[in-house]
Amino acid sequence: MPDDLVREQHVWDDVAPLEDAKGKGKVPDLTPAQAAQLDDWSLIDAEPPSSPPPRQPQEESSTDGLDEKPPLPPRQSGSRVRWTPSRPPVDGKAETYQIKNIRWHDASSSNNPRVSPILIQNENGPCPLVALVNALTLTTPDDIGDTALVQVLKSREQVSLSLLLDAVFDELMSPRRTSSEDSLPDVSELYSFLQSLHTGMNVNPRFIPTPEMNTAEMGLYATFSIPLIHGWLPPHDDPVRFAMERHAASYEDVQNLLFREEELEDKLATSEEGLTEAEQDLYQDIITIKIFLNESATQLTPWGIEVIQKAIRPGTFAILFRNDHFSTLYCHPDTRQLLTLVTDAGYKSHDEVVWESLRDVNGELNQFLSGDF
Repeated sequence: MPDDLVREQHVWDDVAPLEDAKGKGKVPDLTPAQAAQLDDWSLIDAEPPSSPPPRQPQEESSTDGLDEKPPLPPRQSGSRVRWTPSRPPVDGKAETYQIKNIRWHDASSSNNPRVSPILIQNENGPCPLVALVNALTLTTPDDIGDTALVQVLKSREQVSLSLLLDAVFDELMSPRRTSSEDSLPDVSELYSFLQSLHTGMNVNPRFIPTPEMNTAEMGLYATFSIPLIHGWLPPHDDPVRFAMERHAASYEDVQNLLFREEELEDKLATSEEGLTEAEQDLYQDIITIKIFLNESATQLTPWGIEVIQKAIRPGTFAILFRNDHFSTLYCHPDTRQLLTLVTDAGYKSHDEVVWESLRDVNGELNQFLSGDF
């Protein structure tokens, strides 16, 4: 494995173990070199529970015979702040989603092609609820029969938000999705959070791996054991990487840092002494970070795509956060090609369009693919 990917340790945490949540068959065996590419931090960190539970599946690999992964760096301690919705409630009966049944090849299934129901995005666009529900239906093992969620979707052409949320909640509470060792959040809090996913979710992408906690919403989202990732990463040998390590490890940190630019420019224009050496270095770092933001306006970098390809397990799913949107991401079990599930309403009647390849930051090389790729 290239040295630069080795240095990307502690970026991924909850990508590798998705096969445990799926309850599917054995994941393709990995060589020790491939296993080393699975890092130990998620790019969008999850808030820890109020009382430390036993080691969670997200921090382990179920593949036998691999070298033990290094321990995670310590996270900040403290009681969890109760989550409160930041958006007004919506009418669960009036809000609806269209449903499409897709035919796709599932490498872990003996009955192919599989038929799975997915949600089509509505006027809210590719919201986190759509991506989450689709990941849940696609990770439902073929050999256990239809779950409550799959049954609700398969039998309808559209579904109300309230009925959908009830089915998702039942899915989450099923023994297949949780274990007795899991620390579940408050039931009413979790249901309110599910309802808020209809309109969005507050996330804070990290450019640099850090042990700090993220938003309370991320703590609730982690309950579903579906990895939430992004590819907005600076290369290790780029000056912006070092600038971010010094001043701004996350998107929110960057936004706060940019407020200093005007302050420094005013001092430079009005003060006879000018900027100190430290202020000059800070100002240069701010300019470097701004250039990175402008050049990665799609919130995806070539290095970010490479990290995702090396870190995600073949044949598993994740949620990709990009441009304030959420997409269901699948890693091809053989080619490791990254594929996003097509949920645009314009393709609802096109049975031959199921996936879109993710090959470059601008989408120029992307292709629409059928369910068998």
